[in-house]
Amino acid sequence: MFSRQGLVAVLIISYTSTIQTANDEDTSKWVQQTFNNATEDDIDLTPTGEKINDLDCITDNSEVGTCVVYYLCDPDTHTIIADGTTLIDMRQRQCISYLDVCCGHKSILPEETLTTTQKQPNTNPHDVIKFQEELHTTPATFNATFSDDKMEKNLHSSVAEHFSSQCGWDVPSLFVFPKNDSAIYANYGEFPWAVALIKKKPTKTWSPNDYLGGGTLIHPSVVLTVAHKVDKINAQKIKIRAGEWDTQTVKEKHQYQEKNVKRILIHPHFFKTSLYFDVALLITESPFDLAAAPHIKPACLGTSLPSPGTECFSMGWGPDFNNEDKYATILKKIQLPLVGSGDCTEKLQQSRLGTYFRIHSSLTCAGGIKGIDTCQGDGGSALVCPIETKNNYTRYVAYGLVAYGIDCGVADRPGVYANIPAALEWINQEMIKQNYGIGTYTA
Repeated sequence: MFSRQGLVAVLIISYTSTIQTANDEDTSKWVQQTFNNATEDDIDLTPTGEKINDLDCITDNSEVGTCVVYYLCDPDTHTIIADGTTLIDMRQRQCISYLDVCCGHKSILPEETLTTTQKQPNTNPHDVIKFQEELHTTPATFNATFSDDKMEKNLHSSVAEHFSSQCGWDVPSLFVFPKNDSAIYANYGEFPWAVALIKKKPTKTWSPNDYLGGGTLIHPSVVLTVAHKVDKINAQKIKIRAGEWDTQTVKEKHQYQEKNVKRILIHPHFFKTSLYFDVALLITESPFDLAAAPHIKPACLGTSLPSPGTECFSMGWGPDFNNEDKYATILKKIQLPLVGSGDCTEKLQQSRLGTYFRIHSSLTCAGGIKGIDTCQGDGGSALVCPIETKNNYTRYVAYGLVAYGIDCGVADRPGVYANIPAALEWINQEMIKQNYGIGTYTA
């Protein structure tokens, strides 16, 4: 049994799966190249500041275009957005950066010659009224008619505002790739609560030795993580990075934020030898600015564990033990089924833990699929399970934190996670003591 030290969560999956989850063969090549570029040398997470690539390319409409960052290209007309509206999924792979797409120039016209054509909304009035009722609003909330674009924009804005005000929802409006649960990488905005714990250094250069592990944002000023990552370190030596996705580029729609840690709270029953109650709260010196960051938001915390077999996810930037432990640069995700305590105990007894081993009530299990697992360096990352899907949004609840395992990716050998519901009473008590309350992470 060992603690998971180093970088955050990793998805263990074959190259075949990469091809299956990508848009096409070119996409899989770009993603594979991106994942394999990192080395064991120091990795600089400082944004590179590269410029948008102005290379000629051919659009989906077979016209000459220019490579622009993905969210600047209108998905319907394949022309560069001039008014700042909409985001798109990545479609082309002719551009040097995988976050660039080929986009035409028809929308770039002199202001005096620019004309507009009214577009018929595809919103059904009955759907609008139904959604209003779900939000407990009245039709007056939507200050628009059913016959123009303003109606549709107001509806979409109200939908986004509704979900952004609650914990645990993903942000599909930020997605770069098509939504796919079996993908080997997380979408931008898919797990907006995922944060990185990093040792503070005079420079922005970061190496694996500086990376402490993963964490989960539960309040603008509070991060939940495992105690064994932070019980022997001074709070003033840690910083939290939220809103990260691709560590090697600044082409995401929004940039990450970093905050220093001022206080570490360890669960009073934490027992490091066996990692019982392996839970800690990190209090930041100042809150993250969530109003200016739709890609950063709190997770929901579960009150009781779902049934065994429930499909859940972990996420992070950890090394791939099936690929020479090379570090990923894009946030990855791991799909794992929950495993009941009795079944987990029996399976782990077959390892070196022996027949007397029992899973403690402060721990839970997930995984046991060959080649798919969290591993060394993944400690502190959340284990989340989907509880609701609505209007293409998915809501997740965190039930665990990566704690330990016996080897990595071995069939019928689940990983062990801190049981969040078992520690929730203590978490609530500490949050109330800090005058933060529990509303930010309550589903």
